[in-house]
Amino acid sequence: MVSIAGGTAALAWGKPAVDLVVDSLSGARGLRALTPRQAKLLQAITEQLVPTDDFPGANNVGVVSYIDGVLAGPYGRFYESQYQHGLEMMEAYSVNTFKKDFVSLDPAQQIDVLSQFESGKALGEPGQRIFNLILVHTFEGYYAQSGHSADGANPSWKMIGFEG
Repeated sequence: MVSIAGGTAALAWGKPAVDLVVDSLSGARGLRALTPRQAKLLQAITEQLVPTDDFPGANNVGVVSYIDGVLAGPYGRFYESQYQHGLEMMEAYSVNTFKKDFVSLDPAQQIDVLSQFESGKALGEPGQRIFNLILVHTFEGYYAQSGHSADGANPSWKMIGFEG
């Protein structure tokens, strides 16, 4: 399991790019399964999981568009309710803990919330399940083969030294 908890590396990620306009997530297609509010929350979460540094982060390659496509696809019904309930849980936990929605939290607070979900300290096993599902879909969208990646390019392969 990939851990985001603690350490200066986590804080060095910087502020997630949550100011992006939700309509720009998937170009002409628009959102197909996520609501604009869910998409904005998911943008903030995925940017903490794969932040922009020397390489593009999750938001720069359209990971939320990828996840929206998964939810709108043939297996979407299986994942849709998990995302709806899971994102509601994360939002409620943020508000209960910090008195702000997740998107309004500073990066350290966002990392804290995600760490609590990852470890099971926030809402136990259901919290861990949604964290892991978002993590897997984020990595799928980010590290996918070029033809299947969120934006048709593959910066992650360059990052790991594989030019395909």
